[in-house]
Amino acid sequence: MLNSRTDNLDSILSSGQHGSSKYGLGFDTLTRSVKITPEVKFVPASVEETTDPSCKKLSIYTGAKFSRWVCYYCGRRGHIRGCSRHMTGNRSFFTELEECASGHVTFGDGAKGKIIAKGNIDKSNLPCLNEVRYVDGVKANLISVSQLCDQGYSVNFNNNGSVVTDKNNQVFMSGKRKADNCNHWSSNGSNICHLTKVDQTWLWYRKLGHISLRSLNKVIRNEAVVGIPSLDINDKFFCGDCQVGKQTKTSHRKLKECYTIRVLELLHLNLMGPMQTESLRGKKYVLVVVDDYSKFTRVRFLKGKSDTVKLCISLCLNLQREKGQKIIRIRSDYGKEFDNEDLNNFYQTEGIHHENLQLP
Repeated sequence: MLNSRTDNLDSILSSGQHGSSKYGLGFDTLTRSVKITPEVKFVPASVEETTDPSCKKLSIYTGAKFSRWVCYYCGRRGHIRGCSRHMTGNRSFFTELEECASGHVTFGDGAKGKIIAKGNIDKSNLPCLNEVRYVDGVKANLISVSQLCDQGYSVNFNNNGSVVTDKNNQVFMSGKRKADNCNHWSSNGSNICHLTKVDQTWLWYRKLGHISLRSLNKVIRNEAVVGIPSLDINDKFFCGDCQVGKQTKTSHRKLKECYTIRVLELLHLNLMGPMQTESLRGKKYVLVVVDDYSKFTRVRFLKGKSDTVKLCISLCLNLQREKGQKIIRIRSDYGKEFDNEDLNNFYQTEGIHHENLQLP
C-alpha cells in the first residue's frame, strides 16, 4: 500500500518537470532560432503607415531645439544674480563719480556698451540712487529692482504701476506703467524740501541801503548797528544794481568858451581804483591827467595809491620840459593822494597853485 502510493507520488512529481519535449505547447519543431549578427544598419526615419482609420497620423518636430533665455546685461544663459545694476548714459546726473573697469553691458540687439565709471545720484527731481553705472551708449536710464531690494527698499507692482518704499514705509519712488510694459519711475515730489539760504553779507548790505564796503566794515568794527553779525567781506563782492545806477547818462552843458589861453595853464588830475581785474603786471589803479586847453589826456597805471606822489612829480616835470612852459594850476579832489605834504612841497617849489574841487 505504501509502495503503490509512492509510485503515484513519483508520477505526479515527474509530470511537473520540464522535459525536453515541447509537444503540445504550440512549438513548431521546424522553425529555427534567429541568429544575431553584430552588423548594425541605419535606415532613414519615416512614419509607418497604418490601415486603422481610428489611429491618427503621427508628425515629427523638425524645428530648432529649445534654448534657455540669454541675459541682456551679462550675455550669459539663464539669470545670474547681481548682473543687473542701475545704469545711465547721462554724465550730468552724477554728484559723485569715480572711474572703474567693470567690463561691458550687452544690449538686446547684441551691441555692447563699456562701463566707464560708477557713482551716486543725489539731485533735485531725480531719485537718490547709489552705485549707478555710467555706461557708454545706453539710451535709457535703467533702475535695477534687485539692487533696490538689496539696499533695503520694498518694490510693489500692480496693474497701474509700481511703488518703492523704504524701511519706514515712506514712499521713495513711484512709477507708472506705460504701453511698452515698462514702469517709468520718478522721485516722490512730496518728500522734496526746497530750501533757500540767503547770504548774510548780501542781506545786511541791502538792509543798510547799499552802502559802500568800506562803510560796512566800519559799521561792523564799531558795532554801530545792534545785532549785526561779523561778516566776511572781500574785494570780490559785486552789486549789479549799484553798477547800473551809476552808469546813468546825464546831460552836461557844453562850454562855448575856453577859459584858458595856453597849454599847461590848468591840469585836471583824478585817480580811479582799485579795479576788480588787475593788469598783466598786477596794477589796479589808473591816474588820468587832462590838459584843460588842448584836452590832451595822459593815462598811467599804478599798483597802489602810494605810487601817486612819485608819478605826479615825474609827470609834471616831463610835461614842463616837453612843452617848455610852466604849469600854473592843478585841480583835483580832496583825496590824500593829491593833498599831502610831499606834493604840497613840490607845488610850492615849482610855483604851482593847487585847487581842490568837490566831485559828485
